[in-house]
Amino acid sequence: MYKQSSIIKMKRQQTHVKKRAEKEQYNKKIEKYSNEALQEVRISNRSGSHLNCFRCNVHDSDKHICKMFEIWLEHRRLGIPILTEAIFNNGERADILLPKTREIIEIMCSETEERLNAKNYPFPIRVVKVK
Repeated sequence: MYKQSSIIKMKRQQTHVKKRAEKEQYNKKIEKYSNEALQEVRISNRSGSHLNCFRCNVHDSDKHICKMFEIWLEHRRLGIPILTEAIFNNGERADILLPKTREIIEIMCSETEERLNAKNYPFPIRVVKVK
């Protein structure tokens, strides 16, 4: 009985160690993915405290800014890194960039479908349109 329970305990520990190693490997992969995305953002836009900092364009409408702030706040509460008014090395601009998932969120109240489709983002990315 003792030998059997110690074997079960050992198997549980091995499973726990394996799951922890898999989680650490996954986190490293996500971090690398995030860093690669941030390399495409202009240095002046990603350095210092601009990551997770709310920035807006004064020429945007109040509705646009409020929606962007709402999305920014939601992601900050969840602890998800976020960059607003991201300017890429190729000159393109996104309302919101989520580097860990390589998602761009575009607020559509001031953006036309044609203008959004004409944008040339620097890497494979998912664009989420929000009204």
